[in-house]
Amino acid sequence: MKKLDKLIPKYTYIPFALICLSLIVAFYATRLFTTGGAHYDVSLPLDGKIPLVTPFIAVYVLAYCQWVLVLWLAARDSMELFFQASAAEILGKLVVIPIFLIFPTAMVRPEITGSGFFDHMTQAIYALDPPDNLFPSLHCYDSWLCLRCVCRMKKVPRWFKWANGIFSVLVFASVVLVKQHLLVDIFGGILLGEAALALRKAFRAERVMQRIVPKRWQEKEKEK
Repeated sequence: MKKLDKLIPKYTYIPFALICLSLIVAFYATRLFTTGGAHYDVSLPLDGKIPLVTPFIAVYVLAYCQWVLVLWLAARDSMELFFQASAAEILGKLVVIPIFLIFPTAMVRPEITGSGFFDHMTQAIYALDPPDNLFPSLHCYDSWLCLRCVCRMKKVPRWFKWANGIFSVLVFASVVLVKQHLLVDIFGGILLGEAALALRKAFRAERVMQRIVPKRWQEKEKEK
């Protein structure tokens, strides 16, 4: 148990749970109110010219690993940075809930005719993830927050910061190359990320994290 606490500090448990809950509510619960209703099409002429490149589905899926890894590294960097990153993550999800409800978007995805590994992988993602709740892109939002968070870390090498930045750009490309999002969704995700960071700073939302996480867990971390 001590080894697990060293690997994953206890003070991260509640923020991690709240991040997952906010994602479920924002991305899935909102569909209870919008599925079957009218959706907006925000596609641009350029979207129709972007080809389907199914190998990019690997980047799209690996983005989930990036989000978890960066939060874990933030926790190892400092408790303060982790609380700030967690607060921004949750704030963005709260902001996007009314957007998904008031301005639901959808797109038509192409038919996948290939039979390769990445084609099957893309088909599996299509089956699990309906083509709605597109704007802003939560994929781009989370990867943008990862980029911003890693830039503030003091305990990761410079090469990792560059690698994370490049990977975030690849995530932005992947969402349109696998036809999971439209171009405006990318910029919407980035703007949402900046809005979440600004709100976190303005309201010092990390103090909420400090209050809901047991003091004994925080004190134990400070003793290290």
